[in-house]
Amino acid sequence: MGYVTSGYPSRPHKRLLPINQKVYYENLTPSDERDKIRLPRKKPRIAKKRLTLNSLPQDIIQKIFIYSGKNNSLPFLNRFFYVSLRPNGILIEGYIWENYISDLNELLPENDFVPILDSNVFQNGILLKYLNENSSVLDSVFNVVKQDSIKALQRERLVLYEDGNLSDIRGSHILVNHDLDSDKPLQDFPHAFYNCPILFFHNDIREKPPVYNQFLLKLHSYFTVKQASWLCEMIVEWFFWKNDGEFGINHLFYALNLVLHLSDLSTHSFHNADVLISLIVNLYLEQPLNLQKLLLCEGFQDEKSILDRKARIIGKFIKKFYRDMRSVLSNDNLWMILHQIKEPSLAEVITHYGGAPSFRVLR
Repeated sequence: MGYVTSGYPSRPHKRLLPINQKVYYENLTPSDERDKIRLPRKKPRIAKKRLTLNSLPQDIIQKIFIYSGKNNSLPFLNRFFYVSLRPNGILIEGYIWENYISDLNELLPENDFVPILDSNVFQNGILLKYLNENSSVLDSVFNVVKQDSIKALQRERLVLYEDGNLSDIRGSHILVNHDLDSDKPLQDFPHAFYNCPILFFHNDIREKPPVYNQFLLKLHSYFTVKQASWLCEMIVEWFFWKNDGEFGINHLFYALNLVLHLSDLSTHSFHNADVLISLIVNLYLEQPLNLQKLLLCEGFQDEKSILDRKARIIGKFIKKFYRDMRSVLSNDNLWMILHQIKEPSLAEVITHYGGAPSFRVLR
């Protein structure tokens, strides 16, 4: 049967003998027992914040972005990077100098920095817009070349140096090929300029004489517009359908004038009727909603005044861009459009400058 402690019987035999005092553990409360066995607690450690790229200052993040190379996806990692790398002048210029400007003397032991610009920079809309607004960047480079020719030019430079044929180590040896007759560069403007007609509207026409887009004029040292008629058609379409009203009809004339200046055309005139047809179609047939605003005749109330305004614009256009071009003004496609419009004042303007329908159109 056993005893719990000396002199005390186990529970089944409690009734046999009177118990005058309780066993020792019956005098203890559970809390007293816990207090005796509780271990001393250590103070909790304060959790340290983990350091990540988000902890870096904004200028350091921008440096990382610049040195990460072209087409990196750092701005799209999270909202913090997107905000930190939002385009600004300092960031864009640093990015251009690090990723699109190379040293022509990179392989030479005497490394006097001779910067040349990679023409792929124009394919990025943000960079193209920045260069258009800050054309002074072009003043710092000696040439604009294609990316795949940079390494070859640097090796060619090294050979010239080793043979003792490099006359000026601080200048460029790259020659721009020019047309013998017009003395204009043979290389066409990059395709990005054909896809961005608004560039040709950035002229200050309030000045006398007007100040044309300096960015495009500086690039004309390396490039020439080879497809002037096609580009001008795109400019006319952009003016009527994508122009939000910032530019008026006078801006269109100056934009087309700039294209002809940059082009390889021998005369300051168009050699086909495509641009004139595009202008007439937009003025008389398609007619965008804000046409009167674009033509600077918002105050005109009657239809006759508006038609007279259109006829004067066509007359000015022909006088400026189709002078003495009777064969072009007699183009069959042009007269078929005139026959479709059936506006006497328009046909009168065309005939005034020497245009006449052929027998095929009359028939």
